[in-house]
Amino acid sequence: MTMPFKQLTFYRIADSLPAPDIVAAKLAEYPFSPCPGLDWFSEGFAPILPDSGSLTCIAGNTLGFILHREEKVLPPSLISAKVDETVQRIAQAEHRPVGKRERHEIRERVVDALLPQALAKPSRTYAVIDYARSLLLVNAAPKAAENLLAKLREALGGLAVRLPETRRQPAHVMTEWLAEGEAAEPFELGDSGTFKHTQCGAKITAAKENLTDSRIAGLLQDGKTVRELGLIWREQVAFSLTDELTLRRIKFTDQITEEVKRQGDDADTLFRAEQLIQAETLTALIGDWAEVAGGWIEG
Repeated sequence: MTMPFKQLTFYRIADSLPAPDIVAAKLAEYPFSPCPGLDWFSEGFAPILPDSGSLTCIAGNTLGFILHREEKVLPPSLISAKVDETVQRIAQAEHRPVGKRERHEIRERVVDALLPQALAKPSRTYAVIDYARSLLLVNAAPKAAENLLAKLREALGGLAVRLPETRRQPAHVMTEWLAEGEAAEPFELGDSGTFKHTQCGAKITAAKENLTDSRIAGLLQDGKTVRELGLIWREQVAFSLTDELTLRRIKFTDQITEEVKRQGDDADTLFRAEQLIQAETLTALIGDWAEVAGGWIEG
């Protein structure tokens, strides 16, 4: 079993981190358990490999872990139907209208009755701490990443991080690259982008297109800026960079996947190799981005 990064939200760690074995022990104090009857969700740290009881995976200077979350799903239409049914029954039996407050109380009782039987939707968020570069890499969109960070802080008793911010904003850099018709080395333009008008907010998405085409240049001249841009890094990673400095649609080239496969053939070895190689690759990419964008803003 492998867990390749498909997207990336990352944080710069400002604290000195506990040793990996101490982190593992602290995560173990917040294990995942199934969502109980009247709770909407449950979350906690889970074994990183199905056949292993370990909550963490150490590979080189990296520590991987998983936050498992179950969230119950109750269709609003089902709740509304049950509430309407109860309201109608009361109105007919007692010959009176049901007020707003009583209807709200009925809704709460309906939800309490349905929750124990509701389906629980599972999700797993994978993250890697890079001790050498003081980065937290999360294989998730920003909202899920923030949720994982909050749980990690709870387990560790706090963790100071900085949101990644470069001296030049991503939107400005990406817009400049398109205006010039090429990206700064070691990046290359991909074939996709999302553009947003600075005043009216209108969005246009381009997919599988030549980004140096005159039509794209026309979008920039029309007052639009780049909000997301497909890029290629050192012929090793294709991805989309957002103006929030997150990565989406990450795809590692055969060069990276073959390097992972050469490390061994058993599941444990492959997982560790993938974790280390992906972390090293992504942190190098992040470092190159910071350099072309004027460096990190500190403090």
